[in-house]
Amino acid sequence: MGLEKQVCSLELAKELKKLGCKQDSLWYWVSRGIEKDDWDLAINSRGLSVKNKNNNYAERMIEGGIIEIKDKCPAYTVAELLELLNEDITIPREIMPANYLAINLCEKLKK
Repeated sequence: MGLEKQVCSLELAKELKKLGCKQDSLWYWVSRGIEKDDWDLAINSRGLSVKNKNNNYAERMIEGGIIEIKDKCPAYTVAELLELLNEDITIPREIMPANYLAINLCEKLKK
């Protein structure tokens, strides 16, 4: 299973950021600000990226200054989302677990 299916979507990550959710995660969606939709998935502390949407491996993105990062949003994993929700929850089979949990967290933060 690819990493993109184990973390929340970019859209939900942006919504959680807007709602003030803590910005600490193992994985981040990052943008270089070159194009409107140039977001890729990268790891935070070591700056290593996974395959980007063009199926190419990007170089070290965050550390080393090879590529300047203009914006980032946490790409929360299922475990991180469960910790943030801090409640028992049943996840339907027909939806990606990370997205389902992110939606629930968005709803909780809106209250």
